Amino acid sequence: MAKVVVIGAGPMGLAVAYQALQGGHEVYVVEASQEPGGMAGHFDFGGISIERFYHFVCRADVPTVTLLRELGIADKLRWKPTSMGFFFEGRLNRWGDPLALLSVPKIPLITKLRYGLFVLVCSRKKKWPQLETKSAKEWITAWCGEDGYKRFWETLLQYKFYEYADSISAAWIWTRIKRVGSSRKSIMQEELGYLEGGSRTLIDELVAAIEANSGHIHLGSAAQQIVVANGRKLLISRRTTSFQRSPRRISHDCFRIYQRSGEQNTKRSKLLGSAVLSSN
Repeated sequence: MAKVVVIGAGPMGLAVAYQALQGGHEVYVVEASQEPGGMAGHFDFGGISIERFYHFVCRADVPTVTLLRELGIADKLRWKPTSMGFFFEGRLNRWGDPLALLSVPKIPLITKLRYGLFVLVCSRKKKWPQLETKSAKEWITAWCGEDGYKRFWETLLQYKFYEYADSISAAWIWTRIKRVGSSRKSIMQEELGYLEGGSRTLIDELVAAIEANSGHIHLGSAAQQIVVANGRKLLISRRTTSFQRSPRRISHDCFRIYQRSGEQNTKRSKLLGSAVLSSN
């Protein structure tokens, strides 16, 4: 049995902690915030729980659906047809299917066809290792042309990544296009999954499962420092009282990176990776 420390109580951190407990390990989760959830957290708005950010589940998210089944909340997942819009030159256009693309005015047909082919190839391609060394701007421009990049992608990337827009990885963008592109009821209709009660439903169940299996979650306990020693060991230093009161004085233990490559659910471990440290 290993002593495992997970840094961060977001959905990935909690899922990894839950998985490590299933493997029979001793698990501690440290979270700087006073509540779990990370980017899947909620806030109260006049008595209504609202998600801080927009989240959904895609048809390709098999590990997530498997986790929902294990937690007994798969019945709370609802698949909904979605609709989108494309705001271009002062007009909101219908978006999300081939006919919508072709109907957008004032864009050359060749630009539309290049964009459509680009999205189709992204959705169908299983591996694309060449993208690891390319920027999204370089890659998208090669497929869609300068005109296609400026009309469909430039503003989107600039508003999301600001000064980093030109250096975002092509591999990162491709995986997102592929993930959402494969979540369709038909070529004409996108379909995404939503949990009743929002992401908080998953977070609450993960927290309950971790605590029920003798896992420890320390909120308001930021990891202050990670020190590499002897090329292998990692030391967590922190300035919180609650963690010092845990059964073992973990803040002065040495930890090595925790990997599950030789255990079951390897695929899910890679998909749900988080900052995890452990010591035997």
